[in-house]
Amino acid sequence: MDRYKVAIVDDDELSLDNLVFGLQKFENFHLEGTARNGVSGKKLIAKVRPDLLFLDVELPDMRGMDLLDSIRESLTWGMKVVFYTAYDKYMMSAIRQSAFDYLLKPFAYTDFLKAAQKALQWFELSSGTGEMHSPNKSYIFVKSDYKLKQIPLDKVLYIEGLKDYVKIYLEDEPHPIPVSYTHLRAHETV
Repeated sequence: MDRYKVAIVDDDELSLDNLVFGLQKFENFHLEGTARNGVSGKKLIAKVRPDLLFLDVELPDMRGMDLLDSIRESLTWGMKVVFYTAYDKYMMSAIRQSAFDYLLKPFAYTDFLKAAQKALQWFELSSGTGEMHSPNKSYIFVKSDYKLKQIPLDKVLYIEGLKDYVKIYLEDEPHPIPVSYTHLRAHETV
């Protein structure tokens, strides 16, 4: 059984306790540490290199998005970030920051479960590599309609580019698969 490292950066005691409690229900997740502000959060992330980070948007010393921007260059592993906050006004910013998921405080336990199960599914499909493709790159996984879908590369007929997303047309599939540009960028290699 694979175990995935988790870190939490949040200054709100109740939210942090709720996350810790929820994570204890998943034997595949191991909480490596928590931090109460952005400066401590940066240190924790660098030390632990978590697979999954729960990041509060409003920290006492900085915004969670700013913390993520400040470490983006040093991220050499496929860390997934679940943003959460009491304010829905940050949702679009979180999405633009390639949020893996987003929780609104106070979050319902069922919402947390969905986010945690989604992360676990992602890690299990990717074998912990943080990349959603096979070693020989014969297929990729894309997020479409809130689900992960396996796309065999040899079955792709063509890809239609639209304003904010693309449609992937496959052999033997009556309907194209819509995928956001943001998600496709996760598959880019430099």
